[in-house]
Amino acid sequence: MILEWIFSAFVGIIIGAIFQDSFASLFNTIKSFIKSFFCRFTKGDLCKAAVFNYGKRSTSVIIMDGNGKEAYEADNIKAIIYDQIHAESDYRTELEYFRKITDERLADRKAAGLSIPWNGKTLSLQEYRIERSASKEKMILDLSLALNEYYNTYSVITNLDQKCPETNRTLNQYIEDYDFTEPVGQYGLPNSVGICLQVITKDYKTIIARRSLVSGFRPGEYDASIVEGLNESDIVNGNIDFYSVAKRSVREEICDLEDSEIRTHLLGFLFDKHFNQWNVVGVVELTITHDEVVRRRNTGVSGRWELKELNFLTLSIKEVISFLSTHEIWDTGRAVVYFALVYKFHDRKIINKMIEKYQ
Repeated sequence: MILEWIFSAFVGIIIGAIFQDSFASLFNTIKSFIKSFFCRFTKGDLCKAAVFNYGKRSTSVIIMDGNGKEAYEADNIKAIIYDQIHAESDYRTELEYFRKITDERLADRKAAGLSIPWNGKTLSLQEYRIERSASKEKMILDLSLALNEYYNTYSVITNLDQKCPETNRTLNQYIEDYDFTEPVGQYGLPNSVGICLQVITKDYKTIIARRSLVSGFRPGEYDASIVEGLNESDIVNGNIDFYSVAKRSVREEICDLEDSEIRTHLLGFLFDKHFNQWNVVGVVELTITHDEVVRRRNTGVSGRWELKELNFLTLSIKEVISFLSTHEIWDTGRAVVYFALVYKFHDRKIINKMIEKYQ
């Protein structure tokens, strides 16, 4: 079968060259043939989705859309909301099993007087469609989201690597088998959807946050400035305005701000395989200095308990990359910081060289 394909492709090259009358055309056709051949038959991730690499370090993040240079317009991120999950999953047995044991574990914790997560209604991605506008090739992201009990998502995230004894499969197998290369997809595992932002102040400081020691996930770890999960309260008139969610998140986790003091640029759509989490990511520019952020924060902020500390770094490629080289941060956080550097400095080559220098 492979030999037949090679022979057909070779004949196509010759015929194409004859009718197109151009050596350059022949060269380009041969080059395309070689690339398509290796994409078809080389093992590994050569032709799979755009896995984010931080220098030489491979990560668990898949870049579904965006490159850090262009932002979504507010009207070009749309979400349809369903009352319950409708995407079918071949892993129903595993989902029921892990939800059962998760409920048992949480009941034991509660009986022992220990804290347990809040089981409110969060949002789980069901379908996505990545498009471009016909006239100016503007980025468009259409999402279908479903209301879902947080414990359904929690039971998946905390058991991704565990085998279900009834099927001898892990939930990770669903993620590993999923095709992330298509711009349209339906996703069957309960998951979390959020927004991750890198904050930049008027005096060119950027914030690397450190999570609280009581955080449900990654306690005490360093992070992008803001990581906020979507929940039922974010739904307004049957839709979600991601730019409004960004403003709410800044006010809750950083400090009190007026709308006019916040400029948001949502730059991409990512998936983190390690946490089964979809995120819209971007940059928030403030019209106040970092000293003013600290002053306002010290007068009170509703989500202060979520972050243990805010580290204000001078927004230079060298200082930011140097900090990340000595402080562990989850892969989505690295991707968000990288997108912010690309957005502000544009030069990927310099950014990538600096990353490799500090590895």
